[in-house]
Amino acid sequence: MWKKFLIFCVVGVFLAGCATTTKQASDKDLDGQLKTLQKRVQEQDREIASLKSELDVARAEIKGVPAPTTYSSNIVVKKKAAPAATSDMTSKNIQTALAGAGYYTGKIDGKIGPESQKAIKAFQADNGLKVDGIVGPKTWDKLKEYLNIK
Repeated sequence: MWKKFLIFCVVGVFLAGCATTTKQASDKDLDGQLKTLQKRVQEQDREIASLKSELDVARAEIKGVPAPTTYSSNIVVKKKAAPAATSDMTSKNIQTALAGAGYYTGKIDGKIGPESQKAIKAFQADNGLKVDGIVGPKTWDKLKEYLNIK
């Protein structure tokens, strides 16, 4: 009788351990999927914010008024469009100028992402500017010199 009880206990402990291991593996898979989805959402949020900023600038240019300043941890372009000195400061022109200056090698698609931001910061550091990844008037004044260089 004790042998049957002992065997039953050993089998029960073994099965409980297997179930726990399976649950832990399942939890790890779910955590990985959740992190992947969170990363995708962040990327989409950055793209949406970038597109909204570009839309604000385009609307301001059409109306002939200064564009609103957009602040976001994901956007690296400070929007101040109307003055002649910055009216050509668009995301595509920033990427083009960074490429002309030798700092950006990615696709010129008008989307300021991590690669563009890294290039902006490197340009700022090499040109004695505040390294904040934001293309404001001082950064643009130096950067726009490279706009027509391919």
